[in-house]
Order: sequence, then C-alpha cells, then structure tokens
Amino acid sequence: MKKYETQMVQRDVLTSTICNKCGKEFINEDGHSNGEIEHFTVEFGWGSFIDMDVFMFDLCDNCFYEFVKTFKIEPEMGCSTLN
Repeated sequence: MKKYETQMVQRDVLTSTICNKCGKEFINEDGHSNGEIEHFTVEFGWGSFIDMDVFMFDLCDNCFYEFVKTFKIEPEMGCSTLN
C-alpha cells in the first residue's frame, strides 16, 4: 500500500524580462517569453582580449534590430527550424 501526503513546493517562476539596452520590461506568461525579447549568450574563446569571458543579456526586437543596423556588413540571415 502506498501512502501520499500533500506538500507545498516553492519554485522560481519567470515573471518578466527586461531589455538590457532600453530597459523596457516584458511580462512573461506562464514562465515563457512573449516573443518580443530574446536572450543572448556570447562566449569569447581563447586568445581574445576578453579570453573565456561569457556575456549574457536580453534585447528586445527593436533594440536588436537597431544594433544590427550599425554593422558595416549585414549579418547572414536564415529561417529558424524551431516551431
């Protein structure tokens, strides 16, 4: 025979994400991003002057687009395979 008891469990739930550039806050629904802001992780490899550092930040779509427009050479673009 199995006996069960009800236990309260605390967990961290993502409630919002803030753009590191403009400071706009995006409310998350059910712990998920609403698609208007993306998280970036950039790792610099051995030999770089910021050798082995990792930068993590969030940019909203507008700030990301404005950032990309500053490039001298346009980045390559493709379609996501995520659905």
